[in-house]
Amino acid sequence: MNILFFSNDGKLGDGVLHTALVKGIKQQYPDAKIYCTTAGSTTDFWQRDCRIEESWDFWKPSFWQAIKLGLTVRKKKLDYIISWNPIKNEKLKIFCWLANPKFGTKVFVVKPDEHASIKEKRVLEMLGCENSNISYDIAPSSKMASYQWQKNSLFFNIFASIESRTINVDDAVIILNLLMERLPDTPVYMAYYADKKAVIDEIINKTVNKNIVAVDSSDGMEKLFSLCSSVDVIISPDTAIVHIASAYNKPTIALFERNNSLLQTNWAPTSDRYSIIDFFANESDKNIIFETIADLAVSYMTK
Repeated sequence: MNILFFSNDGKLGDGVLHTALVKGIKQQYPDAKIYCTTAGSTTDFWQRDCRIEESWDFWKPSFWQAIKLGLTVRKKKLDYIISWNPIKNEKLKIFCWLANPKFGTKVFVVKPDEHASIKEKRVLEMLGCENSNISYDIAPSSKMASYQWQKNSLFFNIFASIESRTINVDDAVIILNLLMERLPDTPVYMAYYADKKAVIDEIINKTVNKNIVAVDSSDGMEKLFSLCSSVDVIISPDTAIVHIASAYNKPTIALFERNNSLLQTNWAPTSDRYSIIDFFANESDKNIIFETIADLAVSYMTK
């Protein structure tokens, strides 16, 4: 069986989601050849996964690039192309037509009241996979094992891909102070990219929590995966981090927007233990929310 799926939206969280598909296919069809298109962070993500036969960067392709890749993929003699959205773009239509999968291009769209992973399950069912239970499965690497992290620790991520969902400095400081009160001996990891180092430095200077360990994750996703796989609790407003936490079945506190049912339903954590907090709510609710986050962290750390 030869299959190609689209992963050229550049979203790491979606890439993690699609590992459930890759895992399910390989369990049922060990000799299957799986291909994908990529862009941005998903390029590195899939290149590190040995289950992917080959991947191609396909970010906003020109007509010529769509034609060229379509002809290249045609040689792979695909059985299916899997798309997560209706094919409306003319360049994608050309690509799919030239790739000429034996059983066509199949589109799987998630409904507003469904978890996003249901589309992976439906693909596996279409392919006749006996076990279509969904679980994310990030490929391990030797580099991940090279990092060392403290035990009985948590990861507090404040950044999100959308600025409006990033936790501001003052709110982060309050949460960290509460964590210090309740978990005085617990290391708190805070990851950042180089351009956000000043934000983390400001937080460290303002908080009374002296257990913060700043982690520069600019040198690649391996360090981030290693961190998430090693800590005991993960707190994050970012769906990609939430999905990574779910892949390692870590207790997760997802800080999502109030009244954003799409976010809270489609992109909810799948760990055995998790909570979704209406974080970006009215100012009058914030003290209660901060206390709730700290209480949940204690609960997850002590069980």
